[in-house]
Amino acid sequence: MNDLEIRTLDTFKRVRNFDVTHDGLFPPDTLARDLFDVIAGAAKDIEGFAAAETSGGTTARQGTANKAAAREAILEDLRIIRRTARTMTGDSPGVSDKFRVPRKANDQELLNTARAFLADAEPLKGEFLRRELQERVFQDLAANLAAFEAALNAQYAGRGESVTAAGSMDAAFENGLNALRQLDPIVRNKLHNNHAALAGWESAKRIERGPRRTKPDTTEPPPDSKP
Repeated sequence: MNDLEIRTLDTFKRVRNFDVTHDGLFPPDTLARDLFDVIAGAAKDIEGFAAAETSGGTTARQGTANKAAAREAILEDLRIIRRTARTMTGDSPGVSDKFRVPRKANDQELLNTARAFLADAEPLKGEFLRRELQERVFQDLAANLAAFEAALNAQYAGRGESVTAAGSMDAAFENGLNALRQLDPIVRNKLHNNHAALAGWESAKRIERGPRRTKPDTTEPPPDSKP
């Protein structure tokens, strides 16, 4: 949440607390009661959506980090296979063309290349092994490919969760603010002659101003005066 949203949520909470403090002032089946309930519900929903947004962002960032690590591991496996395949041209003409590592491959291109390497290497496994390429390279490539896909899915899921939560949070803020705009004159009318309670309402429903940023002093100091 940004600073304005945090301050708006604080306002909703103060309004909710004002309602609790003045329990019974607005009975059930009144418009004011419905509006207080909307604001209290908005505050609760916003806190839940904010937590989901943060969780989604964390998941997305972790997915991005895991994806980057898996990408490097995949590229290393591909380079090893490519290096070995280039020496097999004499025995298997054209084999080198099957094992090319694309430059600056995007996620889908890298997935496609890794899958193709595994499929094309299978019938040539014996030739690779004869050249001391360890079986674990193919096993590692398959594992790193799976890790890359999992990280990619986590990244997408986290971003989706975060975006969905942010949109829901925007709607909750809008509902709460709309209810507050309707509620304000009702409470002011009800407390017209109760100055103490009215002052409490004025304080509760106010959205505090954000901290003012001080501008840096760009004026040059006066020259030193000589005696």
